Amino acid sequence: MNSMACIALAIYFEARGESNLGQWAVGRVVLNRVSDPRYPSDACSVVKQGPWSRGLPIRHMCQFSFYCDGRPENVLNLPSWRRALRMARLSQDLDVVGGATHYHSRAVSPSWSRSMRVTRTIGNHIFYATE
Repeated sequence: MNSMACIALAIYFEARGESNLGQWAVGRVVLNRVSDPRYPSDACSVVKQGPWSRGLPIRHMCQFSFYCDGRPENVLNLPSWRRALRMARLSQDLDVVGGATHYHSRAVSPSWSRSMRVTRTIGNHIFYATE
């Protein structure tokens, strides 16, 4: 799978119901991580990052929750997939999240967020960068 497809997968499964800007922002987080030496240097490795056991990602421990939620990554909505691919390409052009390397849904409050700086809120997601 190529980098754009991996970014589009993250967009599709993490932000399919968000605005174009919200999807663009999720794609940009993947790319910000690729540029950051603390993370893997390619988009597919960033999206799949997390602890593994017996050849499988440990459930609910991945950096991008969709990848290890126990459900298959089947793309069933082709218009949404095409949109995710467009947003993945656009996310290369401009950092709309101020260097953010993390985000979460407004519905949760992960402990790591307390040690980071909010860069932007878009739709249902809050974006963060390290201090």
